[in-house]
Amino acid sequence: MSEIDQQELRKYIRKNSLLIAIVSVFFTVILFLSDYLDQGPMFKLIILSLSILAIILILSRAYKNRNMSFISDNLRTKPYRITEELGKELETIPENSLVYTHFPGKYGDILYLLVILGSGIYIINVCYTKGSFSIKNNEFFLDNAKPKRDILTMSLKNKVWLEEEIRKNLKVDVNVFSLIVFVNSDINGVFELNNVYLMNRESLANFLKAKRDFQINIKDISKLLRKIVEKYSLKE
Repeated sequence: MSEIDQQELRKYIRKNSLLIAIVSVFFTVILFLSDYLDQGPMFKLIILSLSILAIILILSRAYKNRNMSFISDNLRTKPYRITEELGKELETIPENSLVYTHFPGKYGDILYLLVILGSGIYIINVCYTKGSFSIKNNEFFLDNAKPKRDILTMSLKNKVWLEEEIRKNLKVDVNVFSLIVFVNSDINGVFELNNVYLMNRESLANFLKAKRDFQINIKDISKLLRKIVEKYSLKE
C-alpha cells in the first residue's frame, strides 16, 4: 500500500471511530438517565440493542464505502494488476508506480496511464487490428490499409494535452511518452512516428524498464490525475 493510500485509510478510520465514539457516548448517557428515572431492565435492554445496531450500521456503511472506494481505485490505480493483453508486461514495473487503466483523456480514452519514478509518464493504447505492419508518409498501415480508428492522432493529442496540464498545474516540464502497442500485427522493434512510439508487446517491457532522468512528486501528480479523472469522467 502506498503512502498516499495509507494516509487516506488513516483518515477514514479516524472519521468512523469518531462516529462510533459519539454514538457510544449518546447511548451511555441514555442508560445513565434510565437509572436516574428508574426505568426497568427491559428499557435498558432496548437501549443497549439500539446502541449495538447503530454501531453495526456505521461499520457496515464504512465497509461498503471503503470497499466501493477500493474497487473504484482498483479500476484506475495500482495495486490493481491488469489482466488484459498487457498484464505480463506491466507486472514488471516498480511497486511505487501509479497505474491507471481506462483513463479519461481529453481526446479519447487512454487504455493505460503509467507514472514510473526514474523512468517517465506513459500513455499507452493498444491496436488490435491484424495485418502486416508498414509506415508510409508519416502514417502506419496494416496490410496496406489504415486502421479505421485514428489512434495515432488521438495518442499525440492526449500526449500534448497531458504535458500542458502538468506544466500548468505542477509548474514542471515533463515529456509524456505516448505509446501504441500492436498485439496482433508483425511489428518488430520500436518506431517513432510523429512523437508517438509504435512497438510490440515484447518491446514494451524493455521500453518501460529504461532508466531516464525523470523525477516528480508522486503525491502531486496523483492528486492532479485524480482531479482530471473527476473532471473528464463527468463529461462521459
